[in-house]
Amino acid sequence: MSPTLTRSPAPLARAGPARRLIPAVAALIAVYVLVFQTLRMPQVVPRLSIVNPHDWRANVEVAGASNAGWMPLLGVDRQGNRDLQEVYDHGSTWRFRFTYGNVDGGEVRMTRAALAAANWTVQVPEQFAQRMRQAAIAPSSRMQSAAP
Repeated sequence: MSPTLTRSPAPLARAGPARRLIPAVAALIAVYVLVFQTLRMPQVVPRLSIVNPHDWRANVEVAGASNAGWMPLLGVDRQGNRDLQEVYDHGSTWRFRFTYGNVDGGEVRMTRAALAAANWTVQVPEQFAQRMRQAAIAPSSRMQSAAP
């Protein structure tokens, strides 16, 4: 036989580098997922309304169940209401704190389910008005709307 007919087949490419690449790719995917979860946008509720039936302006703050800190929301004029758009979702328990003139007007806790059932509306509690009276805080003046 001639040497060309008895030649051995060429060796197959080694699979070693490809095998080492699989764990590296898996690690990159894991890092990507972790970073994506960390940087994703927080959940929000589309609208939150605050109703203040009292004679004092109410400054409103909100926090979740933990004592991680209070986030100022808005001030609601006396006998008024305000709507907020896209409010950060504080989870299963929301806490609302009300103040005016450096007087603590109390706190209200609501579950997320109760807020949803109330159409995402929170009313400044009667306790707020009682505390303003006890502190001898004069009622707020009415806000004058600009003439058209």
